[in-house]
Amino acid sequence: MLLDEFEKGHGAIWDLFLQVFDDGRLTDATGQVADFRHCMIILTTNLGASARHQSGFGFAPSGAAFSSGDVLRAIGQTFRPEFQNRLDKVIVFRPLTRELMREILRKELNRVLQRRGLKYREWAVEWEVSAEDFLLEKGFSPDMGARPLKRAIDQYVIAPLAATIVEQRFPEGDQFVFVRSDGRSIQAEFVDPNSDGSSNPTLPEARAGAIPLSEIILAPSATPAEAQVLEKEFAAVEGVLASEPWDDIKLALSQAMMAPTFWSSPARHETLARLALMDRVKVAMETAASLRARLGKGIDRTGRYSRALAGRTALQLYLVGQGIRDVMEAAPIEVVLEVEPAFEKGDAQGKRQWCLQLVSMYRAWAGKRHMQLQELAAFEPRRMPLLLISGFGAHRLLLREVGLHVLETDDQQGAGRLAARVRLAAAPLGDAPADKLRAALIERMAMAPQPHAVVRRYRRGPAPLVRDMNGSWRSGKLDAVLGGDFDLIAASRAFQASVHEAGSA
Repeated sequence: MLLDEFEKGHGAIWDLFLQVFDDGRLTDATGQVADFRHCMIILTTNLGASARHQSGFGFAPSGAAFSSGDVLRAIGQTFRPEFQNRLDKVIVFRPLTRELMREILRKELNRVLQRRGLKYREWAVEWEVSAEDFLLEKGFSPDMGARPLKRAIDQYVIAPLAATIVEQRFPEGDQFVFVRSDGRSIQAEFVDPNSDGSSNPTLPEARAGAIPLSEIILAPSATPAEAQVLEKEFAAVEGVLASEPWDDIKLALSQAMMAPTFWSSPARHETLARLALMDRVKVAMETAASLRARLGKGIDRTGRYSRALAGRTALQLYLVGQGIRDVMEAAPIEVVLEVEPAFEKGDAQGKRQWCLQLVSMYRAWAGKRHMQLQELAAFEPRRMPLLLISGFGAHRLLLREVGLHVLETDDQQGAGRLAARVRLAAAPLGDAPADKLRAALIERMAMAPQPHAVVRRYRRGPAPLVRDMNGSWRSGKLDAVLGGDFDLIAASRAFQASVHEAGSA
């Protein structure tokens, strides 16, 4: 017999069950006897489930939302001792794991694709990890469990897709639909695998000698050599995820969670965050495998390559690689970035515009790298907004941006310079009410250093130029850099330099 949410019953009902738990019999007001001696009685309760109403930073599940001690104390405060003494065992259920939450989410998303409006369309839908994490955040809560999940899917997935279908704002025919999130909403991007299937004859086949992933992302040429690079990269990443060091890290983290004091230890936040990161990497690799399979099917069927699909596959492998490095190096999973004028003197309006352009650059970069981005209002009227960024490689890649970014200008008095300082801090792990998030991030940013070294110089004009001050690269693609591709351009230049050094040796 299952008595669900037993704590909601009247006190007289609780007293009535005292004789059941004691003698195994229940006698009603008319003298009729019910025999419970061969019955197992299970009581369920939500007592203690809402003891903490806090949410963690980033995509790591909150560790302080659960405490077995809180649950047992709530039971002790609700039921009398003589009632508790008749219970054979109290089982405290721990919160849903990230992996189990994701399985529930995927089950619901599969049901979405079986709806009549989507089932018969020639769409191959890929749910990217950013979209899943967004829905996990919106669809699960410590006090309500998974009940809000269907409402979140209806609001953020079904409603926008329905509007797209009704308004016919989608291409016809066979389409790849990539569903992702920027941290604020869900976006569906359509890619026609046949729209650009043939190789681009304007791109030289000489690239076949050595092609980095960064160049395939920036300008896929759909050559057999690129397909070989993607296969090689996929095998390398797959090997890491199946390696003993990767398994050892996951085993160590899982064993740490089994400690009796884990849920009350401050170190639990780092453990949970790293486990959540490994889960995200696994899901992202599944997407990469699906993209690889679709690319291969297109080649087998038509003998042609889809540049758009090749570029997306390369980007996915690039992001998975960044995520693996984050796990191996225990890198922070979320950062807060600020851009500020470097010096008080000079053209105040010009420096502000330059700061705004750099903010736009990092905003575009986060979108292109499938990061989750939240923009927080500045804590002073003249300061730039804070950017809260979560994603694979966010801390390691943006750490290279910390310092002065100098824009060289020409005015009537000669050469001029506008300098902006980029500062970065790792967002604190743990739990905090949503209304205190901004204050916590501002406090963390206040402790971040104010570097004075020049990171990069930018020059506009007829001959635009971007120079990285560590001497590793320079480029005339100013618009591409300011458009958010600075990391890929740097990676491409570094790859070319390494190939050149190897050839010289």
